[in-house]
Amino acid sequence: MLAELFSKPKPIIGHPAWKDSITAEQKARIQVERLKQIKESNGEKITEATDYEALVYVMTVSFAMPLNTTWFNIYTFLFRKFHPEQANQIFESHEGQKLDEFIEQRDLTRLKQWLWKQQNKR
Repeated sequence: MLAELFSKPKPIIGHPAWKDSITAEQKARIQVERLKQIKESNGEKITEATDYEALVYVMTVSFAMPLNTTWFNIYTFLFRKFHPEQANQIFESHEGQKLDEFIEQRDLTRLKQWLWKQQNKR
């Protein structure tokens, strides 16, 4: 699994009109998060992209169109996870503190599964 990450790197998925806005730093962080995911999987099959990949994807979508309340909360939740100091300066203290498990968590899981499928199309 680890060898495949380096021999055949999976593409980084962004909104088609804005995928060029993904920075080199974000691309590097995605690789680090993928390595962490492999380590934490303990050999189990991985079927979802990482939270950081979801964050970057939603970021690119937000450049193309406004996020509705659900996706804004998902975005702020993920942003807080990876950039807590910046999040406290940008967002209200109540924004993105947790996800509703029946709607937002389910939507995030579906997004990560969709991203994984897109990455593995060959």
